[in-house]
Amino acid sequence: MNWTDELPTMSNLPSLFPAEQSGAAAPRVGYHVARAGFGTWAAVYVRTPGTDARYGTFRAWKQDPNGQADFLDSAAGAIVAIIRAWAPVLPSDWTVTTPPAGASEGGIYPAGILGREVATRLDLDFQTCMRRTGGAKKWHHPAESLRQEPYAAAVVPAAVVIIVDDFISSGRTMTLARQALAARGVPSYGFAWGAD
Repeated sequence: MNWTDELPTMSNLPSLFPAEQSGAAAPRVGYHVARAGFGTWAAVYVRTPGTDARYGTFRAWKQDPNGQADFLDSAAGAIVAIIRAWAPVLPSDWTVTTPPAGASEGGIYPAGILGREVATRLDLDFQTCMRRTGGAKKWHHPAESLRQEPYAAAVVPAAVVIIVDDFISSGRTMTLARQALAARGVPSYGFAWGAD
């Protein structure tokens, strides 16, 4: 038996979705499974329809990640808390990565900033483990995400990979990231600050 066989399933984490949001989240997760084949993942926050101040703060951070230090601190702290609740002690040979940059390619990549901060707080290495095989996403939208071509592993880590993303909308990005690593025999687990 290897170490990952002893990890709890992500569905056993009671704190993933606040109780008041769990009802709203259930049908959305079903949509993602049907459309994108969701893998193992967990999110700190699920956006509710209508006005949502937390989502507005997130959007402001996406536009200016270096100017929104409070959000980065809060988001990284929440993701680390969820990972520590799932697995309090992580082997030092695990790696943190993010999916390849999409609509942010060539500029500041907010998910990359978040992933590096999570890696630092977990005292794990951060590596860019995958690359796109097709063109980059042109904008942030579920329909655009669903059109993405498969990713390929650029680096094959020696052990388990924690994939960090800032927001999951269609589920396709996290699925492609996990599939690229699985194709090289590397187990992975996905964590994001938010999900639609």
